[in-house]
Amino acid sequence: MRKVIAIAAAVTCGQMLAGAERGPAPAGVQQGAAASNLVDYTTDGADIERSGWVKNEKILTRQNVGTLKLKWKLETGNQPRALHSLMPVLVIGQLSTPGGVKQVGIVNGISDNLYAFDVETGKKMESDAYDVIDKKSGPTERSLCGTVETSPRGIPEWEWPAFFPGGTVQAKVTSGALAEKMTLWAAMGRPCAPDFSANDFLAKRPQFEWTRGLLRDMKTQPWTQFTAGMK
Repeated sequence: MRKVIAIAAAVTCGQMLAGAERGPAPAGVQQGAAASNLVDYTTDGADIERSGWVKNEKILTRQNVGTLKLKWKLETGNQPRALHSLMPVLVIGQLSTPGGVKQVGIVNGISDNLYAFDVETGKKMESDAYDVIDKKSGPTERSLCGTVETSPRGIPEWEWPAFFPGGTVQAKVTSGALAEKMTLWAAMGRPCAPDFSANDFLAKRPQFEWTRGLLRDMKTQPWTQFTAGMK
């Protein structure tokens, strides 16, 4: 059962191929991925025929495909159900973000989770508080680092009413090089938001009094590197 997204050098669009010839990245595009190479992969199997052929991918060749290497891993925390866990990763080649144009991978989990990650690093977007609908900084229930308890909309698709006490509770990122050393970066709490106080929340939202005893305070901790054997 997979809870970890392991990204090989090509992902599905071949943008992370070690040793492939590339020109300098244009302004606004992440280093290591030319704009013309940032293609979309928005359908499992690449097309409606599920051929797996990414027609616009220009990096992989018979000569360099053997140089693909694992670049990093991302722990999702998704809980498997039956024989399912994570669905295939989809890729948006050029997504406008507050930090510039990014190549973004999207994957949904069987536990009703949806994850987006920067294909180059994975770490920065774990802290992303930008609301893509309102087009402003949050965090909100629609930001990757989510805070549903601040939202008058809630998440009706999950049957979470307005101001429901839910959202991001932790973030973890590692890379291939770090994984070899049994090392990862992690942040407990919300990388994008202040501490959560159960008492303060219930005083403000008495409709959730039934959660008293279930809710716990959650301190926001900084990104910290952890290595096997640490005490």
